[in-house]
Amino acid sequence: MRSKTIGALVALVACALAIGACGGGSDSGSSSAESSGPATGTITIWARDAQKVFMGKLVDAYNKSHKAQAKLSIIPSAQFVQKFGTAAASGTAPDVASIDLVFLPYFASQGALDDITDLANGLPYNDSLSPAHKKLATYQGKTYALPFTPRPPSSTTTRASSRRPA
Repeated sequence: MRSKTIGALVALVACALAIGACGGGSDSGSSSAESSGPATGTITIWARDAQKVFMGKLVDAYNKSHKAQAKLSIIPSAQFVQKFGTAAASGTAPDVASIDLVFLPYFASQGALDDITDLANGLPYNDSLSPAHKKLATYQGKTYALPFTPRPPSSTTTRASSRRPA
C-alpha cells in the first residue's frame, strides 16, 4: 500500500509541477514561458468524495514539502461530472481533477483538458504506469491524464484546460 501511495503522490507532484511551470494555479498571476525557481501559488484540485481520505493524505504530504500549495475540494461523486463540465465551460475548472477515465474522451474533445503528452513522456517512471490506464488516458494520440489509482472505476489526475472550451 505504501508504494502505491508514494506512486500516487509522485503523479500528483508531476501534475503540480507542470501547472507551476505553465503559470497555472489560481494565485499565479500572469504566466511566463519560463519559470525561475520553485513554483509558487495555489494549485486547485478536485476529487470525488470516495477519494477524500486518500487525496487528503496526498495533498497534506505535498503541501509539507512545496512552496506552491495544493487546495483540495471534495465533490460528491454523483455531482462531479456535471460540476466539472459546468466549471470547464465557464473557465473556472480546477487546475487538477480526478476524473473517471470513461469521461476523458468527452472532456478532451471539448477542450476542457490540457495535452500533457510531453510531461507524461518525460516522467522517469512513465514506462511503469499501467499500459491499459495510459491508453484510456489518451485521446486522438495525445495524453490528457496520468493514472494514480488502480481500482475501478479508474481514476486519473489530469490538468484542466486553462482555455475556455468552445
